[in-house]
This record gives sequence, structure tokens and C-alpha cells, in this order.
Amino acid sequence: MNWYKTAQIAYKFSKLIRDMEIEDEWNFEENVKDLHELEYKAHRIEISSTYTHPKRKENILNMIHDKAWDYFDNLRDRMQEAFENWKNEHQISDAYTWAEMVYNSILETGEPTEEETISFILRNGITWGQNTLQGDVIADCVDPNYFRQIMEEDISSYPDGYEYEIEKYLNEKLPNWTDSDADPTNYFQENCDIDDFMDYYMKNINVGDEIREREMTFVVDANVVKKAIAEYLYPQYMSYWGSSVEEIIENVDKALERLEDIDYDNSIKDMTTAISLAMNVMHVSGNIGADYLGYGQKFLDEMSELDVTEWEEEVSKEFAL
Repeated sequence: MNWYKTAQIAYKFSKLIRDMEIEDEWNFEENVKDLHELEYKAHRIEISSTYTHPKRKENILNMIHDKAWDYFDNLRDRMQEAFENWKNEHQISDAYTWAEMVYNSILETGEPTEEETISFILRNGITWGQNTLQGDVIADCVDPNYFRQIMEEDISSYPDGYEYEIEKYLNEKLPNWTDSDADPTNYFQENCDIDDFMDYYMKNINVGDEIREREMTFVVDANVVKKAIAEYLYPQYMSYWGSSVEEIIENVDKALERLEDIDYDNSIKDMTTAISLAMNVMHVSGNIGADYLGYGQKFLDEMSELDVTEWEEEVSKEFAL
């Protein structure tokens, strides 16, 4: 190939590399593939005899290396954050401290207000990794005495909302109430003792069922949700992870150290190797990759059987290899 043709190719690819930016820094899978693509193309150029001018080849390889470093640095930041978040969540051995962490994490990513978040939790439950806490279990955690206190205030203020319960109470306790012309709620307010009614009401309900059936989200506060997380979700978590947590944390720390050891002077191969090893640790350590970065077995299978046909066609065309 003559020097002019070589220079044309070099100029064309120099512009292509300069224009190559990370389009979506949150698309983990695409960025991993892009890094591998850069490694493949750099290797093909490095071993080719097309570029007889060593400096020109070196300049192009340096440009590819610069872009690869950008991709690696972005991927490393995201993987380090995922690993650290996982460690923060799994190194906690106290149930209520863990429950506090889970609850605060849900608030950060949940509905606009805490009240709306709790309402959503009651309807849909909580899914945390491989563990699930149903909304009805949370309702069962409401303290009956607290429930009675809140309900007494609500019934006293808004008796019309409990007309069915009030009328049932009157028919059993004061059957002659029908001799009056008053409606049930007015008669109740004027003639009945709220404590006696609450005794009757509490005796005839199951607190959890009542909360679920009437969707009484106003009697469920943050402490109730945290109690349910600590007493029901945390045991699931411990059963799932068990004594393997320490071993996993050791592997995570090794992966973090390997990522941290890579600097700009390392080869692109070193970068892709560190990312691949960290991805493997994430996958075998309780689906960290799926839970925190959104990739799973399908993507790992795709990367292990990577089809480089398109990359080969592109590099052959771009560099006339």
C-alpha cells in the first residue's frame, strides 16, 4: 500500500475514533461490548503489516487506547459502586439495622412521598434480591393497641365511614335504638361509650385482615414496615446467604482490587480481563450483576461466544487489512 493511501486511511480512522463517544454511560452491556470491540480492532491493527510507518500505527493505536480507557473507567466506576452497595447491604448482621437500610433504600427509589411509598408496599409487597415480603405480612405487624388507638380517633372523627360496624354494634348491644328516629351514627355519637364500642370492634376483627380489606394504609407507619422487614424479610436473607457472605465478600474485595490496579498504562487486554473477571464474580455471587447493573446469564453467554464477524469486516474495510 502506498504512503498516500495509508495516510488517507489513517486520517479517516483518526476522525472516526475522535468522534466515538460513550453514547449511554448507563448501558452497561453495550459499553462492555464496545470495550471488547476496541480491543479486537486494536489487536488486528497491531499485528497487521498494512502500516509500514511505525509512528502512524502507534498514533492510531494510542487513539484506540484512549477511547478504551474512557470505556473502562466508566465501567469500573459503575462496578465499584455496585460492589460497594452490595457489601454495605450484606455485611449487616443486625436485623433492625438491616431493615433500616432496606427501608431507606426503598424510600430513595419509591413513590414521591413516604405515605405513597408505604401504600405501594402494602399493595405490592417488597422484593429485595431473591427475597420477598408480602403486603399482608406487613399488615399483620401492626400492634393491636396502636391500631385501636388510631381507629378510636378515626371512628370518633368520621363515624359515617363505619356505619356498618356501628349499626351491627347497636343491634347487638342496644336493640331498642331503632325506636328512635336517629340514624345509626348520630345515635351512636349521642348515646354510646366509645371505649365499649372499641372493645366490641376489636373482639370481632383480625387487625391484619381489617387493614387489608379496608386498605387502611393510615395505620401503617415506617416502624411497622421496618418491623416486618426485620422479622420476616431478614430471616429469608440470612437463609439465602448464610455463611457464604464472608466468602463472597472476599471474592468481591479481590475483584475490586483487580479493577483498582488497572491504570492508563495498562493494555486494553488488561482492561477487558479485569472487567470480565469482575463480571464473573458478580454473577456467581448472588446475581450482583442482575440486581445492580441489569445484566444476567444471557449476556454472559453472549460474551463467552462473541461473534466478531462484523468487527472483522469493519476493521478490514476501515484499514484495508
